[in-house]
Amino acid sequence: MKTYNNFIVAKWEGLGEDLQKRYPSQTAYQDNYIKCYGFAEWLEDSQDSAPSVQMVISIAKTFKKHGRRDPTTIPMVLSSISRQYRIEMPAVYGILSPDYWIEKLENY
Repeated sequence: MKTYNNFIVAKWEGLGEDLQKRYPSQTAYQDNYIKCYGFAEWLEDSQDSAPSVQMVISIAKTFKKHGRRDPTTIPMVLSSISRQYRIEMPAVYGILSPDYWIEKLENY
C-alpha cells in the first residue's frame, strides 16, 4: 500500500509535461485532485491489503490533514475503509477507539 503522498506523486509524474503545466506546482495539483477525486482512487488502488500499524497511522494522518477529520472520527473512517475496500486493519489494542487516535494525532 502506498501512502497518499506517494500515490499523488506517481499521479503527478504520470501526467506528462503538457498537463503538469496546468498546475503551478505539485501541491496545487494535489489540492485539485482532492477536490475532484478525494481518496477513493487511492483506496481502490489499495484494496485487499493488510497495512502495517505505521501505514494505518499514515492513513489516519492523511484523513486528518487532507480530509480535515477530527481524530475522534478516525475509528469510523478506518472501519468504513476496512469494509468498503477490504483493507484489513492490524490487530492492535484500541486501534478503533477515539482515545487511541486522540493520543496518536494530538501533535499532528
